[in-house]
Amino acid sequence: MRVLPLLSAAALAVSVSALAPSTARGQVYLGLGGGASVPVSNLSNNHSSGYNVLASLGAQIPTTPVGVRVDGMFDQLPGNPGIGNAQIWTANANLVVSLVPGGPVTPYLIGGPGYYNGDYHVFTTSGGTLLATGNTHANNFGLNGGGGVRVGLGGIGLFAEVRYHYIFAGAHNYEMVPISAGVRFGG
Repeated sequence: MRVLPLLSAAALAVSVSALAPSTARGQVYLGLGGGASVPVSNLSNNHSSGYNVLASLGAQIPTTPVGVRVDGMFDQLPGNPGIGNAQIWTANANLVVSLVPGGPVTPYLIGGPGYYNGDYHVFTTSGGTLLATGNTHANNFGLNGGGGVRVGLGGIGLFAEVRYHYIFAGAHNYEMVPISAGVRFGG
């Protein structure tokens, strides 16, 4: 059932594009991509680099370099021997600022809050002594920020981006850096 939000976002993008006036039609876009995910800090203690899959729905605010984008992302990071994989489902609400708007090549900054649903490997310690380890399933909030570049090719374009995600998980905050590339339809 975790795929349902991504399919809903895609259906919304198609509906909005079909109903939008012709002058604004190019402002709404759908992006699909994926790439590598690199664990950082606590997450890197027991997990190695893995992969991510990304679906996004965005809209550019007319006559400004600012846009909004909602992302659905899945990251899987392999665990060390004896430790399960970290699997993280993410929904982010981002602002996107185009640094050189209007050209065929557009660098941009992206960032915002997110909701993270994941299976992680956790440690229980007391006074620096390891008491127990295990896997846990958690829902947490977090933040992400980064940058990228998109290349316009008419109604279809390409993008590549790097973002830093910080997941607030109490004593065991998690950090990762997804590096994604993909295709963008519209806008």
